[in-house]
Amino acid sequence: MSKAFGLETYSLHGDNDPEAFGSEQITRLVGHRNTRMSPEELVSAAKSDGATCIVKTHEHPITNDPCIFVVRDGRSSIVSYFHFLNEIARTPVSLEQVIKGEVFAGSWSEHYIAWQPKIRAHTLLLRYEIIVADPRRAISEISSFLRINPSNDFRMPFETLRSINSKFFRSGSDEKNIRELDGLRPLFWNHHGPVMLDLGYGRGDRVDSAIPVGYRSIA
Repeated sequence: MSKAFGLETYSLHGDNDPEAFGSEQITRLVGHRNTRMSPEELVSAAKSDGATCIVKTHEHPITNDPCIFVVRDGRSSIVSYFHFLNEIARTPVSLEQVIKGEVFAGSWSEHYIAWQPKIRAHTLLLRYEIIVADPRRAISEISSFLRINPSNDFRMPFETLRSINSKFFRSGSDEKNIRELDGLRPLFWNHHGPVMLDLGYGRGDRVDSAIPVGYRSIA
């Protein structure tokens, strides 16, 4: 938001957010503004401000305000979060726990279902793979949604991001992350098969016996 639109962002996670304390370069890169306000205070302050205010959250929705919902292949997202918790947040957890949602932010599928980005009003569903493969398209979609023209042509190779913080920008590759699931594929598909199918992810990888019988699309 900062580089492309010149907008600063807040976070409902306050000082516990790695962008707030982990790296000044990351803070500048994303335009993050630290705050000690509670989530309720932050949302109230954002609503009272006439300017466009971007507030990041990993929680379930607490308002009906417009939302940009970024979704990533659940297999890759879960592996990425596993590394984040262990290597950055220094919270020892197993990959099985992350798959089951026994961690902060809970289950990948339950989070998606709570937001219902396909049918939720005033919501832009933005896919991670589009952001990575075609950032101009992603910026164009955000621009149309926010009704704000980008102020800069944002281009930053992943290796540049890795040079800033190699732990935070660990891989960026869905393929590498997915390979780490290894023998946990049946467990993953048992917990997340319906949402994966709803989003069109991993159809060739799915373990069919783990997909609930009578599954219907979420949206």
